[in-house]
Amino acid sequence: MMQKNSISHFSWYVLLVAILLASYLFSYWILGYYTAGDQEHYTGLYDALRRTPFGYIIHVQYRYTGSKEPLYGIIMWVASSYFEKKVVISIFNAILISSLFLLLAKRRVNYVFMLLMMSNFYLLVLLTSAERLKFAYIFAILAAILPKAWRGLAVAASLLSHFSVIIVFLSILVPQRFREALQSLRRGDAESLKGILALIVTFSLFLLFLFLYQEPILQKVSLYTSYNYIDASSAVLLFMIAMWVTRDRTNMLMALALPLVATFILGGQRVNMLTVSIFLYYMIKEGRTAHPAVLAIMAYFSFKSVDFMQDVMKYGTGFVA
Repeated sequence: MMQKNSISHFSWYVLLVAILLASYLFSYWILGYYTAGDQEHYTGLYDALRRTPFGYIIHVQYRYTGSKEPLYGIIMWVASSYFEKKVVISIFNAILISSLFLLLAKRRVNYVFMLLMMSNFYLLVLLTSAERLKFAYIFAILAAILPKAWRGLAVAASLLSHFSVIIVFLSILVPQRFREALQSLRRGDAESLKGILALIVTFSLFLLFLFLYQEPILQKVSLYTSYNYIDASSAVLLFMIAMWVTRDRTNMLMALALPLVATFILGGQRVNMLTVSIFLYYMIKEGRTAHPAVLAIMAYFSFKSVDFMQDVMKYGTGFVA
């Protein structure tokens, strides 16, 4: 029995190493083609950081990318002194895909869902164009698979890599803490204060984060405000499917309320990605990854990745105006 378990563990590690290596090689290959669009700005930043004193990282980062998330700039500043950019990003892409695989395996998702996830349009966007958001997703996924003692640190690292993921964490944590607080109140025992305190602490921490970084966040909001009805209609359609598929409509309603509003106000692929991520998180959590509607959505996003790849090969970017 022990020998079988040892073989099983060995096979698991071999598979994980194979995924890491394959992810790195694919990333290195695709980044050789993806040189236009957002990558022009990120490459310029990476080269500039080699000559930048530590105290000026944020200023240089803002000049090249219009962003002020501190953790991304620090990571790139450290890496730029030692490695080629394509190598660094490919390493983090391999970490992203491997962490995602571990999360899906841990949750025992449907195998078709897992295959579609690995060919998902938004995953390709994270590997190539959405460089800062990639780091936020890496830390967000780590928050879901690491022991509890490390989760708070991973959440903070995610927020400091890309401010927009606050939408994801608010949409996941606040409804959860709210339900726990209600259950505590209904019990009315000595433990009831814990649920209420958890809600207050969670909400207060996010308010503190918004207060500390209000200037760059408000700048981004004013820059991307569009009131886009087309993007909002896509989000509404996803919301309707989510309400049909979910086992907990009250929780789903609370979770998708904020991203729906954000999609209407801000529009764009990035906010849609966050909305889809929240939807998929709950489908994975509820064990609904084999539902035909969920698989249909995943198949659509995998189909979108075909055009994205063709544009990358032809134009050097997946987003052709």
